[in-house]
Amino acid sequence: MDDNDLIQIIADTFLADMPVQVEQLKASIDDNDCDQAAALAHKIKGAASNVGADVFSAVAFTMEQAGKSGDMEKIKQTYTELEQCFSQLKSTMEETIK
Repeated sequence: MDDNDLIQIIADTFLADMPVQVEQLKASIDDNDCDQAAALAHKIKGAASNVGADVFSAVAFTMEQAGKSGDMEKIKQTYTELEQCFSQLKSTMEETIK
């Protein structure tokens, strides 16, 4: 649609909300709650897909699948990758959009 104002609003909303979601995911991991971790990873995956963050979405999908299968160890192992992907995505979005 080439609407820079809309792009800015979507990016700002995503960048403001995603750290909260990632922190909630970390809390569910700390609580050893696979079901909650899977649900939060699913939510992160969807939000990432909405902004075209395919790599970030794919990592969240891996975590979602691990949660659904009860593999908390895989979730814990993948969490660091998720944080790194978000950090890179955030930097890229801020450089590109602002």
